[in-house]
Amino acid sequence: MSGDSAVDELLTELWCHTLRVAQIRPDDNFLSLGGDSIMMIMVIERVNEELGVKLGPAVLFNHPVFRDFRQLVLEELAHGTAAVDADIDEGVI
Repeated sequence: MSGDSAVDELLTELWCHTLRVAQIRPDDNFLSLGGDSIMMIMVIERVNEELGVKLGPAVLFNHPVFRDFRQLVLEELAHGTAAVDADIDEGVI
């Protein structure tokens, strides 16, 4: 399994479990599927723990579409620069 596939599997599993849905499509929006701020924090904490990245708590709020969130996680894994500290600068906490 490639690295991207493993990340896809993990993120899909986390979203499905957290949101209690059977499947996730690339255009699915975390908030539209019933996600809330507590669920977002839970997902971010698991992603950070499982993948060893350091995403801030507002990342999923700012990138609620699965495809966008996935891309951000992949960028963080590749470069370690996508932790989006700008969330704090934008006033979103």
